[in-house]
Amino acid sequence: MGVEVESENMTPPRSHSCWVCASREAGYVGEPNALVKAQTTVEDTDVLGSVSHVFKSIGRVRQALGAVGWIAVVLLVSATVAEARDFRPSDGTQTLRLALLASASMAAIGLVVMINAARYGASFESQRARSSCLGRGEELKLDEAGAKRLAESLSRAIRLKTISFEPDDSNGDATDFGEFLKFHKLIEERFPRVHASSFVKRTVVNSYSLLYEWSGLDDQLAPIMLCAHMDVVPTPAASSWSIDDPFSGEIDANGVIWGRGAIDNKHNVIAQLEALETLLSAGVEQPERTVYFAFGHDEEIGGEGGAMHIGAEVKRRLKAAGHSALAFLIDEGPFLIKNVLPGLTEPIGLIGTTEKGSVSVKLSVSSAPPGHSSMPDASGQSNVAILTRAISRLEARPFPAVGLNYLIECWEMLGRELPLSYRVIFGNSWLFRPLLRKVLLQKNATAASVRTTTAITILRAGTKINVLPGEATACINHRIHPGDISHENVIAYDRKVINDPRVDVSLYGMENVLEPSPVTPTDAPQFRTLQRIIRQVFNAASVPNVMIGNTDTKHYWQLFDEEGGTHIFRFSPVVFECLEDTQMFHGIDERISTENLVKLHEFYVTLLSSVSQLDDPAN
Repeated sequence: MGVEVESENMTPPRSHSCWVCASREAGYVGEPNALVKAQTTVEDTDVLGSVSHVFKSIGRVRQALGAVGWIAVVLLVSATVAEARDFRPSDGTQTLRLALLASASMAAIGLVVMINAARYGASFESQRARSSCLGRGEELKLDEAGAKRLAESLSRAIRLKTISFEPDDSNGDATDFGEFLKFHKLIEERFPRVHASSFVKRTVVNSYSLLYEWSGLDDQLAPIMLCAHMDVVPTPAASSWSIDDPFSGEIDANGVIWGRGAIDNKHNVIAQLEALETLLSAGVEQPERTVYFAFGHDEEIGGEGGAMHIGAEVKRRLKAAGHSALAFLIDEGPFLIKNVLPGLTEPIGLIGTTEKGSVSVKLSVSSAPPGHSSMPDASGQSNVAILTRAISRLEARPFPAVGLNYLIECWEMLGRELPLSYRVIFGNSWLFRPLLRKVLLQKNATAASVRTTTAITILRAGTKINVLPGEATACINHRIHPGDISHENVIAYDRKVINDPRVDVSLYGMENVLEPSPVTPTDAPQFRTLQRIIRQVFNAASVPNVMIGNTDTKHYWQLFDEEGGTHIFRFSPVVFECLEDTQMFHGIDERISTENLVKLHEFYVTLLSSVSQLDDPAN
C-alpha cells in the first residue's frame, strides 16, 4: 500500500548537458535551444524555472555576441589599418573598400558598446530586488506628535553652544565645556527609558564624551557601534545666515530646524538615542548583539580628547568579552543626494568606505645668500624664484588619477539603476575612459575623490622690503588618496616633479601625518545589509564613496583586525536635493527638515532591530 508502483506508460527521465546552465540536468534529452527548453519547462508547470533559464540563455547569448563582436572589431580595425597604409586616392575600388571597412569597424564597435551597455551591472543583483523587510522601522515610525518631539529635542540641542576651538585659537576663543555638561543633562531629560534601562550602561569618557553600551542577548555575536559627535564649529559669518541667531534652534512654519549642528552632527546624536528610546518603549529590552553608541566632544579639532579615549575603552571591553573586532561601525559621512548625475533624479546613497589621508610638506630654498634689493639676481635664480618654479611644477603636474578605476567600479554597483546613457558610458569604460577622466577631473569635488590633491597653504620669504630673502619656504597640504598608499610615496612624487636639488622637500611635522584609512570591503554581508536598509527606508540605491575629509573613525581603526576586515561606514542617512546643499557644512544656513529627521530615526530603528541578520547568508 505504501509503495508507489511506476507505470509502464510514464515518460522516461530526460537528461542533457545544458548549454544554457553549463551543467547536467535531469528532465531533457539532447541539446534543445532556449525557446524549446522554456516551452518544455512551462509544460512541466515549472514557470519560475522557465523564466530563470530564459534569462540565463540571454546572458550566455550576450556573452557570445560580445566575444564575436570583439573579434570582429579587432579583425575589421586591423584590416582597415592595413588598407589605409597602402591607400592610393586615385584607386576608386580601394577607396570604396576602405570606406566599407571603416564603416564596418564603426558598426562593430557600436555593437560591442550596446552589448556592454545591456550587460552592464549584470554581475550585481539589482538593489531594487529585495527579500523580506529588515527590522521594525516601518512598524515603529513616529507619528505626528513623535516627530514634533524629535524636532524639539534637536532644537534644544542646537541651542547649546558646544563649539570646539583650537587651543591656540587666533581670536583667543576657548571651548566652554560647561555647554557639554548641559548637553549631557538634556540627553538624560529627553530619553528617560534609555537611562532607566538596566541593559543600557552609560559612561562619561574623559569628562565630556559619552559612551552607551546596550548589552545584547548573544555574547558570541560581535558588537556594532554607532557614532556621532556633540561639538560644532564656530559661526564667524553669523550675520549672513537667514535666521537671526545660528544657535536659536528655530523651527520654521515648514518644520525645518535651523542652526549650527543641525546636520553636523547633533541630528545623529538625537536620532540614534530616539531610536533606542523607541525600541525600549516597544518592549525590545535587548538587541541580539551588543550595540555601542559613541558620542565624542571634540571631533571638529581632531578627536584626541574624545574619540581617541572612546576607542581605547571600547577596545578594552571587546577584549574582555572575547571579541577581536566589531562587526561594523557607522559614523558621519556623505548623504543621499538627488541629481548627483545629470538626468538621475532619484537619490543615491553615498557610503564612505574609505577616507583620504593627509600630510603636510615643507619646501625650503636657501641657495642664494641675502642681499640688497637694489642688486637682484638677473638670472632669475633667487630663492623666491626657485621656490615659485617648484610650486608651478607641482601645480602643473598633479598626482595621477589612481582612483578612477575604483570610482567606475563603485558606480557599476548601480547597474540597471542607471539610465541607458550612463550604462553605455560606464559599461564601456575601455572606450570612454578618456572622456570620464576629463569630466571627473574638471570639478574639484570629483577630482579630489580620484587623486591625491595638492594645496599650497603657506608662503614665507623676507622680513624687509629692501632685502633679498636668504630663505624662501612654502607649506603644502596633500590629501592622500588610498591608491597612493602612504605619505612617503607622496613626498617622493613631489621630489620627482620638482627635480631640483636646491629645493629641500621635507615632512612638515609628523603630527600632521594621517595615512589613508583601510578600505571597507563591499562584498561582505555588512555592506549588503546596509544597502538593503537604505533601499527599504529611502527607496534609494547606494554606492561606495571615497571620503575626502576626515572623521573620528581614524581613532576606531584599532577596533578591527586584518583577518575580518575593517567594516567602517561613513554615512549620514539624510536626503539632499542636490550637491550644492552640502555647502551647509561649516557654512551658513545649516538646517534639516522634520521629514528628514523622521526618516533618520526610521533608518536607525531599522538598523538596530535587524543587527542579527548580518550573519544571514542570504544577505
